[in-house]
Amino acid sequence: MQEVGFKEAGEILNTPVSTLRRWVVLLEEQGYTFNRDGKRRQLDWLDVGVLREVKLGLQEGTLEEAIQKAISSSGVKQEEHHQQESRPVIDWGEWEAFDFQVSSLIENLFWHGQEQAVSTLLTTWRALKETKGGK
Repeated sequence: MQEVGFKEAGEILNTPVSTLRRWVVLLEEQGYTFNRDGKRRQLDWLDVGVLREVKLGLQEGTLEEAIQKAISSSGVKQEEHHQQESRPVIDWGEWEAFDFQVSSLIENLFWHGQEQAVSTLLTTWRALKETKGGK
């Protein structure tokens, strides 16, 4: 797990740290769990994504509605959230193949056109997701 500090999360989300801390408490009250080091919460990138969903949800409704929507749209069961670091996510060879496709995107756009380059990239991405067990 790569830890993300509240200050960094606040800068990324353009949201005051005090607001993020309040949202974290509300998320926990609704059943979302954060990794902890003693009493200190440790945010990771998944948590930052959930906090982003809260912020976006506020544009459409109340804070309580935004919290519920963020939890339900996170798409990760809580027990899976804390077990992610212990299992391999992607085979390195498959990741290198995808990295190559992304790296050569500009060249492919020039030589083969937008549709072909994007199609190749999407095909590689879908294959990588399938090997990971994604949808």
